Amino acid sequence: MIAFSVLRYDVGWDYISYYEICRDSVQLGMAEDRYSFVWNALFNFAYTQEIPHLGIAIPAVFTYLILYVALRIYFEKNKLQISDALLVYCFWPFFYLSTFSTIRQNLAISIALLIVVLIQNRKIIPAILLLIVNYYIHPSSVIVLLYFPVCIVQRRMNSITIILSILGLTLCLKSLDLIIGIIDIPELNMYGEYLNMSDGFGSKLSVLLGMLVIFLLMTYYRGKEMSVRYSQSIVIVIIAFTMNILIYNIGLSDVITRIVSYFSILLIVVLYPALKIYKSEKLLRPILTCLLVALFFIYLNITTNAHGLSSSTYVPYQTILENY
Repeated sequence: MIAFSVLRYDVGWDYISYYEICRDSVQLGMAEDRYSFVWNALFNFAYTQEIPHLGIAIPAVFTYLILYVALRIYFEKNKLQISDALLVYCFWPFFYLSTFSTIRQNLAISIALLIVVLIQNRKIIPAILLLIVNYYIHPSSVIVLLYFPVCIVQRRMNSITIILSILGLTLCLKSLDLIIGIIDIPELNMYGEYLNMSDGFGSKLSVLLGMLVIFLLMTYYRGKEMSVRYSQSIVIVIIAFTMNILIYNIGLSDVITRIVSYFSILLIVVLYPALKIYKSEKLLRPILTCLLVALFFIYLNITTNAHGLSSSTYVPYQTILENY
């Protein structure tokens, strides 16, 4: 998993821009105002070593190692459960595949998962310190603050709480959408282009995500004996996917999907345990498998081609070994 990402060359939307920053002194100077001191230090290190690829490889390694640490704590070193979670991470299109493109934010998402695990284990001070660090990895990670009140209160959410949470978050996202529209930042508009590269992309995802939300809701209400921590995680995923569906259908900015990713990441700790609740039923497992495969190929079909955005594509896959 690490090698496939680290050894890639010119694969993923952000690759070339990071590579050029670490290769060209002019690009390096221009990047100082856009990126935090953490990233500028990394870019300068890659530039001075005359190995531009380090600007991509080092964040990739940290992304997966931090993710593994978070899963190791969450599952209390249970290797089988960790492997299951990593499998979902690799095959769910918005996680592993996205690390090839949105490099900074996916590192921030891995750190966010670790923050959530720390909060759930009542390690609040380390979680706060890590939240501060994560801000300098990607500013959008401040949204992780919403995890604190949810995870600190150790109780199952009822139907009313779930509905109110969805309505409240919809209102917040709509307000954020209006702010984004007023500010009109070119970089944010570019992110919107990524998610609109093909007609019907949002509607296709909405159907598949809606089916998955129904499955997770069924799981939540059938799993009466699930732990509070797991019940919180599954509700957060349900809300996150519902937000994605609303984003695609009520006119919210596609940029906001990047914020929702900080919550949907919990799917990797939710999906396999959910399947175990239905171990006596042989119909739902293949249905869910088909959903995952369909979603993966729909997403891959959209993102395979850069569509004139001057970005690197996922296919064909190239390695650094054959290009140096």
